[in-house]
Amino acid sequence: MILTKNDIDKFQNIVKKYDKVILLTDDNARRCCLPLFSDLVDTNNYIVVTISHGETNKNLRTVSKVLKKLIEINASRHSLMINLGGGLVTDIGGFIASIFLRGVDFVNVPTTLLAMTDAAIGGKTGVDFMNYKNLVGSFAEPQAILIINDFLMTLPKRELLSGMVEMIKYGFVIDKKMLDLSEDNYTDFIMPAVFMKQSIVDLDMRDDSARKILNFGHTVGHAIESYLVEDENCLSHGECVALGIYCSLWLSVKLLGLNKEILGQYLQIYNRFFNRLIVNDINIDKVMSIMTHDKKNYDGKYRFVLLKDMQNPVIDVMVSFDEAKNAVDAMLKWQKTCLNDK
Repeated sequence: MILTKNDIDKFQNIVKKYDKVILLTDDNARRCCLPLFSDLVDTNNYIVVTISHGETNKNLRTVSKVLKKLIEINASRHSLMINLGGGLVTDIGGFIASIFLRGVDFVNVPTTLLAMTDAAIGGKTGVDFMNYKNLVGSFAEPQAILIINDFLMTLPKRELLSGMVEMIKYGFVIDKKMLDLSEDNYTDFIMPAVFMKQSIVDLDMRDDSARKILNFGHTVGHAIESYLVEDENCLSHGECVALGIYCSLWLSVKLLGLNKEILGQYLQIYNRFFNRLIVNDINIDKVMSIMTHDKKNYDGKYRFVLLKDMQNPVIDVMVSFDEAKNAVDAMLKWQKTCLNDK
């Protein structure tokens, strides 16, 4: 169920069914977003559990700490978890809810653009393991997803741009109208993006067929994100996906005959949003090694989502090691060209 600020009464009716309400958040969202949330919702009886922000904390250690807290407060099958935060919080909170007492209900209240339009929707939950992105997780649908645009006022520009990448992804694989978004009008595209994601999930909850198109740009993107996860100045998820989209379009040109002009269109979009270099030295061999553990791999080959044309994605395209490495190498050379042009 997708709710907005106008549906606060519906949200309150959901919450009042439960004996305890545990609000999971991270330190950033607690400081910036919890006060805004409390202005709309009576949170006086909520038990607030706070975790540390950042991808390095998206792990089983954090899960263990939260589970211990749930035991301490005597949470039960009749308790509700509210996950207030970005993709880290909705991913890890949904996972904890799915395994505590074999499953308790939860609601996602995303506070970042990326979480609103992607991470909080669809029931994919999980944590990173041994630096591999989302290696441990489960499918678990929230009772509701509450979208409140007010939270976006708390975000730095870089976080907003990270979320816009996922919205741009929808433009290539679902509806090219999404490519009309800009920093000035992006809020107009939030709910269309939300319903695009939800409609695809409704067709294929467990990522067996139609939902795979949403992995466009993520095969390389997740590998880069995993490679950089312990880097203090690591790239955001959206920035990594932006690089992954380049690789997928490059492969689409080489393997599926995609018109080169579409790759050129993406470069224009990229330069409009990321008018700075967002990647320095990357060890291509280490990135390729991480990619070998991607969940989409089959029979020693990588499985990519590529484009035959705009809004015509092809899932499960088998890509050899050499072809994938050439794509990553092309992306890195392109990034160096971007640096030289500045």
